Amino acid sequence: MGAYGLKPSTGGVRDYDFFTCCASGEEKLPSKFMLPIDEWADVLDQGQISACPAFALAVAKACHHFKDAGERTRWSTGYIYGNPECRNGYNGPGMILEQALKGVMKIGFIPESVFDVLEEMPQMRSYVESRPDLPELGSKRKLKGFVSLNYALESKKVEAMKRALLEYQVPLVVASYDYFAVGHAFVVYGWDDSWVHKKARRGTQIFAFRNSWGEDYEDGGNSTIPVTYIDQVYLPIFEDMPMPFEDVFESDWFYDEVRAAAFSGLMQGTTEKTFEPYDSLIRGDLALVIQRALSNMASLSNAFMKTMRQMGKTGSEIKLFGARDCKEKFMDVKGDAYYNDAILMICANGIMHGTGENLFEPQKAVARCELAATLVRVYHLCVQLLQIAVPEAAIAKPCGECSRYDDVQEDDWFFKDVVSAGCLGLMHGDGYRKFYPEDPINRAEAATSLNRLFRLIDKALQAVSEVGGGAV
Repeated sequence: MGAYGLKPSTGGVRDYDFFTCCASGEEKLPSKFMLPIDEWADVLDQGQISACPAFALAVAKACHHFKDAGERTRWSTGYIYGNPECRNGYNGPGMILEQALKGVMKIGFIPESVFDVLEEMPQMRSYVESRPDLPELGSKRKLKGFVSLNYALESKKVEAMKRALLEYQVPLVVASYDYFAVGHAFVVYGWDDSWVHKKARRGTQIFAFRNSWGEDYEDGGNSTIPVTYIDQVYLPIFEDMPMPFEDVFESDWFYDEVRAAAFSGLMQGTTEKTFEPYDSLIRGDLALVIQRALSNMASLSNAFMKTMRQMGKTGSEIKLFGARDCKEKFMDVKGDAYYNDAILMICANGIMHGTGENLFEPQKAVARCELAATLVRVYHLCVQLLQIAVPEAAIAKPCGECSRYDDVQEDDWFFKDVVSAGCLGLMHGDGYRKFYPEDPINRAEAATSLNRLFRLIDKALQAVSEVGGGAV
């Protein structure tokens, strides 16, 4: 039997969401589907090296390359395993799956024929760093992105996995923390609704997977696994994903920020094809974005806590107040409004409140000072909840330039929030000591500031992961 090598992690709120940016939803799902993985890729054997995420990525790349170029090629696992870009400062055995995915977006893949070296860390890193010619070769074959299929609802996860396999025709990179007794990464390449499994009740969805323990493992390196044992799922993307909005262009300064906010499912367009970047963000939409971010953060942390319990470690689950817990009543927020539950939920958690006289004014433009206050409250709430869940987590507080502005006075209700937003790197003035606190903020500017918040939340989640053994 081979080694494992998967370090637990939380994932991030900014991970691209499958149903938001990838799923067509048009094809009817068959009861059985298999990628021809035996034709496309060799069965790999990691031996006793703790590099299973690198092996899973190499198999996914081999399948894509065969489908794209018609060539059966083996890709270097050592280049991925030993590369600092794939390890985020961790030099011990094993890898974090998300870091490996992010790493190959920077370093790309190189053929095994060019770099056929595989040893345990930290020796492997020295081999990679002794080859300055490799980055140029890898730059031609970078992963374009990866998409999260990590849904708490099992039926939604199953549908996402099936649609991703059917529509993109590449294996999914998957992690399990319990099926093999320890964390392990591999690829999933098909399903059959008629399958049963000794580790699952009848009716549970079973998927086919390819392991990295050589041809002696199960059926020539292949086997099956119930979806209940699949903890993390990612679709690797090898081609550029087009911007869905016709009014956002690559030349726009906010292009990447809008793309990230939209593809993560946290901020949506005004229609399927328009984002209206220069329109003001309204209070109802801000509440909706914050609700999604908080829910994602709690879901990721709680899934990680489940993994920790499986590994014999402790940690508390995060519990947010729901819409029913809200004590405020708003005459202008109708029960069937798309932002109704979001407004009640974020009010219950102390993030936003009404404007007086039982009003929330959901269609009112968000002022810059109001966004600053909201971002700061969300950040502090997330840190507080994560610190309660994992008291040992060393969540470092960002410390940027705490600017003062001529148009923000100490007796303004938003003074401390505006200063804090600057210290946290969330919002800034214009460089001439002006913040324009009462000005409305447009959707492109809001996407930029919200993404900065989401990055800070992801850093806090990463600190939680490190307590679980993700890094040293």
